[in-house]
Amino acid sequence: MQSISLLQTLQEMESLETHRRHDHLYCHHLSKQHTKVYETTIQVKGLKHANMSPHASQTSNSSINLNAPFSIEKFLDLLQRWVVIDDQSIHILECPEFCDLMLYLGAGKIDDKDLPHHHK
Repeated sequence: MQSISLLQTLQEMESLETHRRHDHLYCHHLSKQHTKVYETTIQVKGLKHANMSPHASQTSNSSINLNAPFSIEKFLDLLQRWVVIDDQSIHILECPEFCDLMLYLGAGKIDDKDLPHHHK
């Protein structure tokens, strides 16, 4: 039994280390060593900078009109962008707690059927 636990721990550590390397390469190496490529990519793809100042954070949200009426299409677009850009596991969409959070944030304007699941 202990060897299974050890194996799981080693796999989790390897996964965490891979994520840390990815973060380092993406956030630090690319932005510092390849500044021109990094800046161009950020601009072309409409992404936010990895190491933003608080002021930059405010301007990056300017493309989202918080006074616009809620729409499922916009909600799904923003959710998709977050999953892809932040390198989230698509399995998060199946997590009951995450679904509860999305439904709560939707303030009664979305139902579980509106959330993307593996069968959609």
